[in-house]
Amino acid sequence: MKFCFYLIVFAIVETSFCNGQGRNHQWLLGYGLFTDQYTTGQKARLLFDSSSVTTMPETRKLAFRAAQGNISDENGNMLMATNGCWIMNSTCDTMLNGSGLNPDPFTTQWCNSTSGIPYPHADVFLPLPDDSNRYILFHHSGNASPQYNDMPSDLYYTMIDISLDSGRGAVTQKMW
Repeated sequence: MKFCFYLIVFAIVETSFCNGQGRNHQWLLGYGLFTDQYTTGQKARLLFDSSSVTTMPETRKLAFRAAQGNISDENGNMLMATNGCWIMNSTCDTMLNGSGLNPDPFTTQWCNSTSGIPYPHADVFLPLPDDSNRYILFHHSGNASPQYNDMPSDLYYTMIDISLDSGRGAVTQKMW
């Protein structure tokens, strides 16, 4: 049963017919070479419309090393984002119950540096069908074992209800 679930998720995420982050009106950027730059370094937001892309510098505490995921609502308003360590809500603060996404000591080490986990394409938000308030976040965790070559070794999911906490959203379930 678990294998079928992972196979379905893989088919959805890896198909060439997917639009990267789902409702992708906005993409968040922010990367630095040293730990202190993750919290103080330059960050930006790309805003997409039907004919152009606008870049906006911004200040926020969520930084990205490699893992990055975000989703907007159908009107292009940012709902949430993650770096694999915690989920940022639309006010750029930690979503209620949105910290501690990955239980592995290897990913905890990266999360303590405030930069996020080092796996590209490790996070994707998807809206649940037939429920405009609920979302699912699929995210990888790692393993420092030489057997895994410091690669993602586990796939988890987190359930989010955007109607909770006065519309800022809350994590309702973490599946490790």
